Amino acid sequence: MSRAAAPHEDWLDNELRDPEFAAHYLTEAFGGGKDEFLIALGNVVRAHGGVAKMAEAIGKTRPALHRALGAGGNPGFDVIFGVLRELDIAPAFPARKVKATARRRQARRATGR
Repeated sequence: MSRAAAPHEDWLDNELRDPEFAAHYLTEAFGGGKDEFLIALGNVVRAHGGVAKMAEAIGKTRPALHRALGAGGNPGFDVIFGVLRELDIAPAFPARKVKATARRRQARRATGR
């Protein structure tokens, strides 16, 4: 028996079907840590047909993928890579903001001062 989706889930699922929105959503979630990223990735998977469909596409079992994409999950790189590839989302790794004091220190080292 499936549960009825909450109105915000319907809205989010619709938005997450857009690859650019999904990529931005995942990038923001990545900044929040591992659990936040995995939950967000699970939301994107749900929006694209669900865990069973994704598990089949990447050669994993539904229960294993469901556990991997929840808080406390510990998926291997092959799972993350497989899901992102199936979603046609390429990861981007922006540099973290460096504090001003660290930038000054780096600049002094670079100039030999």
